[in-house]
Amino acid sequence: MDIWMRTMSMDDQRDSEVSRPGDEGIGDAGTAEPAQEPSSGSPTTELVHGERTSVHAQDVLGRRPTLGALIGWYAGLIQGSRSRRQGIDRHLVSLAGQPIARKVAKSLTTAVLVQHAQSRRLAGVKPSTIGVDLSLIHTVLEAAKEANIVSIDLEVVDEARRRCRRDGLIGSSDKSGRRITEKELKDLDCYFAREDGRMELPMGDLMWFALYSTRRVSEICRLEWQDNDPNEQTGLVRDALHPHEPTARHKKFKMTHEAWGIVNRQRRMNEYIFPYKARSIGIAFARACLALDIADVTFDNLRREGMIRLFERGLTLAQVREHALCDTLETLQRCQAVARPDLRTTRRTMLK
Repeated sequence: MDIWMRTMSMDDQRDSEVSRPGDEGIGDAGTAEPAQEPSSGSPTTELVHGERTSVHAQDVLGRRPTLGALIGWYAGLIQGSRSRRQGIDRHLVSLAGQPIARKVAKSLTTAVLVQHAQSRRLAGVKPSTIGVDLSLIHTVLEAAKEANIVSIDLEVVDEARRRCRRDGLIGSSDKSGRRITEKELKDLDCYFAREDGRMELPMGDLMWFALYSTRRVSEICRLEWQDNDPNEQTGLVRDALHPHEPTARHKKFKMTHEAWGIVNRQRRMNEYIFPYKARSIGIAFARACLALDIADVTFDNLRREGMIRLFERGLTLAQVREHALCDTLETLQRCQAVARPDLRTTRRTMLK
């Protein structure tokens, strides 16, 4: 964990309020608190005379660890794991150097997190990067809470995200969205294949289905087995919203051969084809992009890429609409303008 010590200045170390075994911690009012007795918290490792010795994380971090201390602990926790990648390392180092890292973790509030986002935005940081900040803070605090290192209500982070999104402090830096590349898709596919045994979500299938079906993540989670028509190779989006209609209605959509193949290899667990939470899918995809250092791409960007590829396959605007259920002519025309119909590319077959 030497990398974290290099990112902290001497002032940061004095302000960090991190206690070590045998040291005294400082309370809110500046009064000393006795070092905590060995707890039943999650064990970690500490460097003692050049050797790693098993100790409890709370004994190393103290009773009032700062966010920066928890970031360092989390970096050590995932060190050597397959989920750790260069993108995560770089962003954790950056976050550990921010003023918010010197705050005591359990004293973090929604207001403090929003202020962090505002300061970063004033410094010229992109909304997408600030969104990653809040996502990583949530991940670090969640891990520390599960390890009984700190007690904190994670709702303060969720509420900060909602306020920041409302105020435009977080989000995609490019509303039109860039095209996800073939290499990025391949990298994501390999990443999900490696993590498949450890994840409850079939993220590989979900990613490719979103692309080949042009469905939004919220729509994917509502698709039902009973609505599939094998003769016409169609499905049904229930309670589909229209931008110019106040009431929702059910809408039938066509599936490509690839999308239909993915559907038919799913296990029937209940009435839903993909019985998962949309938020969980979005978070898993965002973490994968962060791990692979893929910027400015969200799960719903796959829908746009799928529409572009349908145009590249030679489909007309009306035919793409039957697949995508997109009634906004401007969106369809943008995708058509980006597509290159002269490149009738051979896409990977998803029937395994």
